[in-house]
Amino acid sequence: TGLRDRLEEKETFVAVPIRIGGEIIGVLAIFKKFLDRDSVEKGVDLLQILATMIGMFYKLHERIDLERRDWEEEKRALTQVLEEKYSIEGIVGCSDAIKKLVALIKKVAPTDIAVLITGESGTGKSLIAKAIHFLSPRKEKAFITINCSAIPETLLEAELFGYEKGAFSGAYTSKMGKFELANGGTLFLDEIVDMPLSLQPKLLRVIQEKKIERLGGTTSIEVDVRIVAATNRNLEEEVKKGNFREDLFFRLNVVTIEIPPLRERREDIIPLALHFIR
Repeated sequence: TGLRDRLEEKETFVAVPIRIGGEIIGVLAIFKKFLDRDSVEKGVDLLQILATMIGMFYKLHERIDLERRDWEEEKRALTQVLEEKYSIEGIVGCSDAIKKLVALIKKVAPTDIAVLITGESGTGKSLIAKAIHFLSPRKEKAFITINCSAIPETLLEAELFGYEKGAFSGAYTSKMGKFELANGGTLFLDEIVDMPLSLQPKLLRVIQEKKIERLGGTTSIEVDVRIVAATNRNLEEEVKKGNFREDLFFRLNVVTIEIPPLRERREDIIPLALHFIR
């Protein structure tokens, strides 16, 4: 290698193999002036320890890189499956109601407007929300769901907007909220009617300004999120009762997609039965 020519007077060249198991993947070499024979042996020992650590780091990096590639492949495959599952073809039925529903979804999906999905429990509001996302230009980004009725009021704000370290007792690290996770994609607010009145002005402000602030934070974070909301109750009636803000209702209700229950489209029962049998 010609390294011998670079040696200066009283300088020693020491090289040790870098191993992973029984395989040698490289060499760690140094030039050093040693004072006596003992210090050379200690230097070799230290170099061997360093070579072992480098081998461990190399192996760890290799494993992380492999896992990252596996994860990317899994994500690609999962996205493809989701696109197939939640495409329009995933909505089964031949009734006029389903045909109108499909036509409306195709019309709404390519836009960025807010959508309110209404219908009884079990009619497939989540399925429609996913279909809208995967038929939109945002399909490569995240589809994030939060159920407003399943999370206590005290935690819902932190889940939506995230928090900074030390924002409250138990906040040992910072955490991104659903809005940040959905940035560039779609945020599905299920059972929006159950969102506490105290949080509704904050949601309205985010929709208007496209900015959020984490709990305990002082800086605004820009977010580009499409809002799709769903409810199994009459949101307009809840506005009249004072349980839901009227200005937020109009922001969410740009387009309404109402899903009729199966009892109102009985001609879809046989296609659905055949679909599940297959």
